[in-house]
Formats: sequence, structure tokens, C-alpha cells
Amino acid sequence: MIHFTLFGIPIYIRPTFWIVLAIFGGILGVSSVESLIYPALFVIAGFIAILSHELGHALVGRQLGGGQQTIILELFGGVTSSHGMQLTRAGRVLMILAGPMMTLVLGVISILVAWNIVGPVLTANGKDFWDLVLYPYLAT
Repeated sequence: MIHFTLFGIPIYIRPTFWIVLAIFGGILGVSSVESLIYPALFVIAGFIAILSHELGHALVGRQLGGGQQTIILELFGGVTSSHGMQLTRAGRVLMILAGPMMTLVLGVISILVAWNIVGPVLTANGKDFWDLVLYPYLAT
């Protein structure tokens, strides 16, 4: 198990988290060392997305009601546990919504990065967005 602290929040990552992400990323279909890049990128992106989602819950929960937050990433996602928190109904709603809002913010940032950095590189090489998206499935 991997353990570290981020923004004062303990984070635990179980091995099953990495295994499931790798399977979803296509690790079972890898036929060469070069094709490992796609599952590896999927694992990195999945880790960042799920961790940021859980951090949204934890940071807002800590801000609104104190208490100790703990994040555990396992199997198909993660869970944020709060110990010693006293939240109002509105506070609970805000804490619940903070995860999806963090995911939405991360998505907008990813689209802006792709549009402004990756897009011009693809265009300069005679490719478009769909070439990038479909390449792992069309490559032989």
C-alpha cells in the first residue's frame, strides 16, 4: 500500500487500484513495449482524476466542519472518510458536490490544454483530434 499526505490529508492507495486501472486501460491487450504507453497514460490520468475528485470532497469538508479527512483509493475508485466533523445539511451538500465540481474543473483544464497545446501539434502534422483519439484502436 502506498501512503502519503497531500494538503495535510492522508492518502492511502491500495494495489487493487492500480491493477483495475491498468486492466481498464488495456494492459491485457499489450503486445509490445511501445504499446505500454496507452495503459500507462490511462493509469496516470485515472489516478489524477480520481484523486482530484476525492480531494474536492476532503478539502471542502475540512474547510466547512474541521475534522480529520482521509482518502483511500482502491478497486474502482476512492472514498473520502471524515472523522469528527459536524456539518449542517447545507455543508454536507457542498461537500458532496465538491467532488464532481473538482472533476468538472479538471476536465475544463484538460480540454484547454489539449486545444492549445496538443491541437496545434496535430494540425502541423496533418492530423486532427480524432486521429489522436482513435489511434490506439486502429494501430496494428
